[in-house]
This record gives sequence, C-alpha cells and structure tokens, in this order.
Amino acid sequence: MTQAPRPLPLGDTFFGKEDTINLRTWKLWISFVSAMLALAVLVAACAPAAAPTPTPTKAAPPATPTTAAPKAEATKPAEKPAEKAATTPTSAPAAKPTGKPIKIGFITPLTGRVAGYGARQKIAVQLALEDVNSRGGINGSPLEVVMVDDQADPRQAVTLVRRLAIEDKVPFILGPLTTGAFEVAAPLANELKVPLATATSSKEGITDQNRPWIFRFAGLDRTYTTKGIEGYKKVYPNVKRMVITGDTKESVNENIVKNIYPKALKDAGFEVIDTVPFETGTTDFSAIITKIKGLNPDGIAYSSLTPEALGFAKELQKQGVKAPVMASSQNYSGPEITLGKDVLEGWVAPGNFDEDTQDPVARGVVERFVKAGAADPAVGQPAYVAFWGQAYDAVMATAEVMRKANIAPDTDLQKAREAIRDGLQNLRGFKGLARDISMQPNGDITLNTMAFVAKNGKWTLIK
Repeated sequence: MTQAPRPLPLGDTFFGKEDTINLRTWKLWISFVSAMLALAVLVAACAPAAAPTPTPTKAAPPATPTTAAPKAEATKPAEKPAEKAATTPTSAPAAKPTGKPIKIGFITPLTGRVAGYGARQKIAVQLALEDVNSRGGINGSPLEVVMVDDQADPRQAVTLVRRLAIEDKVPFILGPLTTGAFEVAAPLANELKVPLATATSSKEGITDQNRPWIFRFAGLDRTYTTKGIEGYKKVYPNVKRMVITGDTKESVNENIVKNIYPKALKDAGFEVIDTVPFETGTTDFSAIITKIKGLNPDGIAYSSLTPEALGFAKELQKQGVKAPVMASSQNYSGPEITLGKDVLEGWVAPGNFDEDTQDPVARGVVERFVKAGAADPAVGQPAYVAFWGQAYDAVMATAEVMRKANIAPDTDLQKAREAIRDGLQNLRGFKGLARDISMQPNGDITLNTMAFVAKNGKWTLIK
C-alpha cells in the first residue's frame, strides 16, 4: 500500500518588513526632540499652577489594532472588505489567536479518480478555517487542520483514521468524503473513541450502526431522491416509463440503483421498465446507451460519480437519446455541471444549497469559494459551493462546540474528544450556510433538500 502523504498545512503565514533608518538623520531628530523638551519645561515653570484633574476610576481601553488581511496564495485568496463584512460579526474584531494551535484531522481525496471532489471540499474547509481564526480561534488558540489524502480508497481511509487518532492525536476528524471510505472508517473511529463526521456520505445506516462517535453533516439518499423526483415531475410532467441505470460497484450509487430508485419511482407513480447497470471505471458507454435507446423510455434515472457521468452524458447525446435524465445527488455536487455544460443540459438533480442565495453570510462564502476555485486548476470553472458548504458548516459547528467546552491545547485528549462528541450530539439550531443545523439521536443532521435543473452550465433551483 502506498504510504499516506504527510499532513498538508492550511492557513496563511504573515511576514513583516523591517524599516531601516539613516543614522545621521536619527541623531538630528534626537537633537530636535531634546530642544523641544527643554523649551516645554521652561514654559511650564513660568505658567500658573493648574487645578488638579480628577483621576478616572478605570482607564479607557486601548484601541484594538486592525489585523491586515492574509497574504493571498494560489488557493488561499485574501478576502475583499465586502466579503469579510458578510462573514464576520459586526462587533469589534476578535483578537488574533496566538500560541500553540489546536489541530483537527481532515480526510479527503486529493489525488485519484475523484480528486475534483476533494479539491472543492478542501476550499470549503480552508474558508471555514479562515473564519474560525478571524473570530479568535478556539478560546484564543489558532485552529489548524491536518489534511491527508485517502485517494477515495477505503483501505487508505482506515490507515489514515488510525494515524490521525494515534500519531497526530487529533480530538476530531472530518471525513472521509466517499461513502465507501466512510463505511470502513466509521467502525474504527468508533472503536478508537474519536469523533468522526462526514460532510458528504449520504448512504443511510452508517451513523446508526456506529453510535456514539460517528456523525454526518449531509443528507440521506432516500430524502434526496424523493426531492429529486418531485422536481423532475415539475419539469417533465409527461414522463411515465423510466429506465434505471448507474454504477453498481461504487457503494453509494449501488444502493441508489438497486434499492432506492426502484421503490421511490414506483411510489411516485412511474413504471420502471428495466435496470441497465455498469461498473466503476467504465469509459465506453456505447453498449449501455444502445440498450437504453432500444427500451425507448420516457425518462432515465441515473446515479454515478463524476468520471462515469461525463462519459454517459456524452454518449447519450452522441446517440441522440432525448429521454430527460434525473440524476442522484452525487451529480449535483461534482464538477460535471461545468465540465459537461452542453451534455448535461436539462438534467435534474437534488441538492441542498442554492448558489443564488441572498443571505449575506452565505453570499460572502459563495464569492470567496468561486474566487479560490478560480485559482485552483483542479477545480472546474466556475466553482460551485453545492455540497461542499456542508464541510464549511461541519468545521464551524465543531469549532463552536470546542469553544463552549473550553477546549485548549493542553486539554486532556480523551476529555476533549468526549466533549466534542457530546457537543455535536447536542447540537441544536446552529446556523449553517443553507439552514439551521440540529443533530438527531442517530448522528444525522436535519436537512432541507431542493431540486435543480441544469441550465447553461448551472444548477438552477426548481420552484
């Protein structure tokens, strides 16, 4: 097995510049100041004594210095003043966190077949990290992230959970991103007694089976599918006969194709005429599309991750299949909407974040996310927040839990983990980017879902 890469730091470093002063100029300045002081003493001696001034009981606090914006890097752009105002409280800025940092773990695929997902999630975590630290960090200590790449490989995920918990001694882990990795990482984290929360995996049952240390800041596929069907019927009210197709090797998509779609479509009044499966890594979809075309469906229910979705959509267009596609939530979150602008036109998919939100805080995060994505070649343009806002919310909510629990760098590790576990379990009404977040007894959050239709390379809310 390839050795996991060492932690990649997130955050900016501030570098100052020393000013040099000419020695001769300095001496002349000293002489001038000395002369002025002597003159002041002479004037004071000749003046009448002034009445004593009452001494205040409490000195006025010194003005809080304003910290300069972080130096921008390729994937860490500095905020514009308007953006900062939208994402920070209106009260005086918190003191910059100092001293020993508090570190949390972060597992995401930065290389491999779904590295585009990881690149987006990394931006969301980075923005949350900036906002936590701009508001004073965790009780005055800076928050840092130990980020590791699992390549969406379940075996790597297990290795990295163990390493973050035992070697890096983090009190909390965000991730993994994919369901296949989350399924195997969750039992280990539960065994090691370290709180672990995914912000993306949507297959139901994983949190339920790994109480009390496992959490999810994402919706469930059954909920997403119900909302997706509702939106699909609004856009395509005449569709009756459906073909189901998708990846039956990738864990999350297999569950949707085999278990969720058949029942949900039937319950919604559709006739399912056949299921045409394929496997992860399929690149030639000609036979798949030919078979679907021969079935002559009114519509198609589809589920896969990005690499296969793009190939499927292109072949669908190539063979002239006009049946509109209802995709799963994974296709809403991926880069295919920008990479396959033309071939995805008219697709419907469920999600939980509207990029056109007018909420000022969420609007500020969207603008910063797009700017950061534009600087990262691994992110398709333009970059959409989509599901990645859930990672932002997970970091912000966990930071709030840590503040309330008075966690510090020297807090006993297991006590810190237990405090985070209990705080997340009792999370109620935390304001996230798209909704208020409350944790349910099984470790899943309450979540509002929406349906979108692809128009001109953008997911547009179906109203």
